Amino acid sequence: MNVAESNVPAYSEFLIPWEEIDISIAEGLKKELNHEMNRDHKLFGREVKAIAKRKDCDDVLFELMGEGKFAVVHLTWKMSQEKDPEFPWTVLFENWKDVYENCIVIDSLDYLNEEF
Repeated sequence: MNVAESNVPAYSEFLIPWEEIDISIAEGLKKELNHEMNRDHKLFGREVKAIAKRKDCDDVLFELMGEGKFAVVHLTWKMSQEKDPEFPWTVLFENWKDVYENCIVIDSLDYLNEEF
């Protein structure tokens, strides 16, 4: 990830089950998101970059480029456009601190509690 172009702090690390992804995977996830969104979806027309995914489900963390915001999207893998603008299911976060504290940390605690 090119941190200079990102709002993700350079010292950040993803907690299990979140995993940073490389550029080739990121492009494929962005392409799938673009296939699934209809014109009324909250991310339609916004420039996004996939930066992480959960290893245990189809949740992907996208950075909204130039906005400083982030979105967690649960891709449907329908390989076509959804009719309902609520899909793919998406939660927006105001900044890195918001997504880290209210998603990544909580998901990690939930994941670890399920393992034991």
